[in-house]
Amino acid sequence: AQIKEYTPAAYRKYALAPIEKEYARNLARLENRTYEADAVAYLSADQCNTTAQLKAWRKERESQVKMYVPKAQEKYALKPIDEEYEKSLSALEGAKPDEPAPASASDCKTVSQLK
Repeated sequence: AQIKEYTPAAYRKYALAPIEKEYARNLARLENRTYEADAVAYLSADQCNTTAQLKAWRKERESQVKMYVPKAQEKYALKPIDEEYEKSLSALEGAKPDEPAPASASDCKTVSQLK
């Protein structure tokens, strides 16, 4: 109640986020279930063992970016998350990750790398 009274509307989401997170964590504890954000909070994408865990990891990271990064810079902050997600997803699916492009033509080992 005090946050809504004393905090400007544009900044309320920053003040309310930790309170809402603590509420959700305590509610999960009282209902004797796992709090989902805790389950993925400390995992990196390459530590995820299932696509469900990987999607939860991505959702958590994207929500943090969308909460704290200005709208104009969101795409720059989301790009590394997307790259790590795609890399880990291909690893989970058993696909070989793409090799990085050679820095110069002299570094190319095959004709296809030159193209």
